[in-house]
Amino acid sequence: MQASLPPNRESAKVGGTIVKAEQRTMSEVTGRRQQHRQEMLADIVTTTRALVVADGPGAVTIAAVASQIGVTPPALYRYADGRDGLLGLVREAVAAELTAELLKAQSASGAQPAAQVVAVCRQLRTWALRHRPEFALMFASMSPLPTDQYPAATRLARVFEEAVMRLWATQPFPVPADDTLPPQLRTGLVGYRERLVTRAVEAGIPISVADLSVAATAALLDYWMRVYGLIMMEVNGHLQHAIDDGQPLLDALLSQLVGTSYASQ
Repeated sequence: MQASLPPNRESAKVGGTIVKAEQRTMSEVTGRRQQHRQEMLADIVTTTRALVVADGPGAVTIAAVASQIGVTPPALYRYADGRDGLLGLVREAVAAELTAELLKAQSASGAQPAAQVVAVCRQLRTWALRHRPEFALMFASMSPLPTDQYPAATRLARVFEEAVMRLWATQPFPVPADDTLPPQLRTGLVGYRERLVTRAVEAGIPISVADLSVAATAALLDYWMRVYGLIMMEVNGHLQHAIDDGQPLLDALLSQLVGTSYASQ
């Protein structure tokens, strides 16, 4: 016959079982809440993005999004701080989507840094032309982005910067001497150069501040502005008076950066 536990040990055993059951129940409830929140955020992003694509950012309001999702407007404030918050969620989602596309193109282009730069820029143009409203939302805002949305706006530039840094580390492109740059420009780019090198090292690129001249930093920024500016002009239809297809213009620009052998492929 099995001996019974003393009252205090029996209580502890039962109490421990109850506590574990309560903890398991609370964990399940928390998991369901988190899943519901993620599903709601996905619905909000999808609905808000659809409004932007169909009618532009001006069509986005708390009331409009709430109506399409089937919730009350106050309920949305648990997920987004008003209209700017809704657009911010879309910017984050679009930036993540486009960043993944650029990295996929870069990976598929092979191990040569020059080919990677070309692949990233071409994929940026391709995606932008297919998703003009979203691209405009990311890059053509008529007012400064809220501070908390800077990461979404800069993430794409960093993909380009990292690709060019890999190119510079293995195949430096021609740049003038630092002392040929205006003093104010040299001073202004020092901090940017340091940030570029820091991020490059974090990405496993063997480079130091001494390896990257201020002139090279200026050239990298200049190429990004030209690539971005060319694509933005084509997205907005501002090249139609001159040329129907902006691809040859982009390839000519990339030829200056990486060499004709890659850009013409």
